[in-house]
Amino acid sequence: MDAAKPIVRAKVPFLTLSLELPPKPLFADDEDKGEVGIPQVALVSLLQRYNGSTVVEWQGQAKQYQLRKLPQFIICHIKRFTKTELSAEKNPTVVNYAIHNVPFGNLLPKDALVHGPHGNPTYNLIANICHDGQPALPAGNTASSELGQSTAATLAASTAATYTSDETTSANSQYLVYLRHAANDKWYMLRDLHVEPVMPQMIFLSDSYVQIWQRNDK
Repeated sequence: MDAAKPIVRAKVPFLTLSLELPPKPLFADDEDKGEVGIPQVALVSLLQRYNGSTVVEWQGQAKQYQLRKLPQFIICHIKRFTKTELSAEKNPTVVNYAIHNVPFGNLLPKDALVHGPHGNPTYNLIANICHDGQPALPAGNTASSELGQSTAATLAASTAATYTSDETTSANSQYLVYLRHAANDKWYMLRDLHVEPVMPQMIFLSDSYVQIWQRNDK
């Protein structure tokens, strides 16, 4: 980063808020047992990326993001997947959050809070898209390239239904969607065509990937 470069300010709209997770640990927490603990981080800590003072490095540039206005609905994308030519990795960091009255308004500057029509707005979670399991291996990084032609054909046939063009989906992983029904304030889990009611506590058991929040205007 070059500190001598002039500061450029730009006002741009946004569709989603991308949230960076801390890197997963490389070494075991317990040397005797060789166990690596799963790190945890609060959602409000990840949102500080947009408070106007946190410096974010991107392609050799230092950037600061300041929210000036909050919409009725906010989509948060938690960046869990890292893809390389040799592997597709998932960050297992647990994101802690409340499902009611999350103070997104704390990210706004004071002048925006004073003159805004909603004061200091809070948001409620209405949808949580989660990923369970580990992502699939990138194309070509399988044992089939080392097998004979007949064995490779058998392997391809057996995995055709479980490996798709989405590298985050494999035979050992799945996407789950938790939705809140506004009329009865009940939560439901969607898995493919299967829908079932769940307790709100079940939402926190899966790795959040995309969240949709609704402004609490009541």
